[in-house]
Amino acid sequence: MDSLAKSSILLGKPITFIDGVNIHVPTIQEIIESQEEFEKSVLALTVLTRQIFVEAREVDSIEQKFPTVWELMCNPQLNVSLGGLTGEPGSKLSDGIISAIAYWTKLPNPTKEEVEKYTEEEKKIKPKGFTFLENGGKIINYDTEWIIDKAEFDKFVDIVKVIIDYRKPEDLAPKIKSDAAHEVWLRMHRNKKSMEKGKEISWSDRMMMLSVSTPSYIPIEEIGKMSVFQFNQLFKIVNQIDAYEMSLGILMSPKFSAPEGKVKPPKHWRENYRIGDAES
Repeated sequence: MDSLAKSSILLGKPITFIDGVNIHVPTIQEIIESQEEFEKSVLALTVLTRQIFVEAREVDSIEQKFPTVWELMCNPQLNVSLGGLTGEPGSKLSDGIISAIAYWTKLPNPTKEEVEKYTEEEKKIKPKGFTFLENGGKIINYDTEWIIDKAEFDKFVDIVKVIIDYRKPEDLAPKIKSDAAHEVWLRMHRNKKSMEKGKEISWSDRMMMLSVSTPSYIPIEEIGKMSVFQFNQLFKIVNQIDAYEMSLGILMSPKFSAPEGKVKPPKHWRENYRIGDAES
């Protein structure tokens, strides 16, 4: 995404993906009011194969065969077995991905049962929504005639990643070549997950942190009106300023000593910050 497009998002403008399809940038208040829906919509589009099968010994071969969630969806067996990951129990993975696309585009997404109940007149005017063509490996939106293949999906997801300032999970399975090494890593992974349980930083926590982290207090109501893109960029800048000032403070402390000529001043936070530099 170019800098002009990022500037438009920063100003709160919707993103035109194709004619008839815009990508909505939710506000913090919208996220708080439907947090579960937001989190599922993010997970469905950004989840990694290595993240899903993080504890599997054969994770390398699974990832090689199914590099992204799109390939997992296109496999009939996995599309069914992974349905609960992003959707309701009994649903398919494709259902969760379609719901996520509908969330970000605000396109209507009636259920198959709802569409089947339309009268002949209603069929002419009411939305038909999305469907996943298992044989063709494509998602279709009938109302906009939008055909989503792998390339289109990746392009869509890349924009969503910029909006949410996506970062890869830190606990992905490493490349492991022996069963013994895998057992050791598995114990470490489970212990870490157990220790981290309940320590996640909530949106409310982040809102409070941001409100008091700037030279002038930002009212909570104003933070609620920010888009998630604006919020994440401001939060990131505040963190980078804090890190810079802390490093500078240590360097200038009379208790700090280092060999002459070996001390380098910390890089200014402005040199580190880049708007919308999400990971792919």
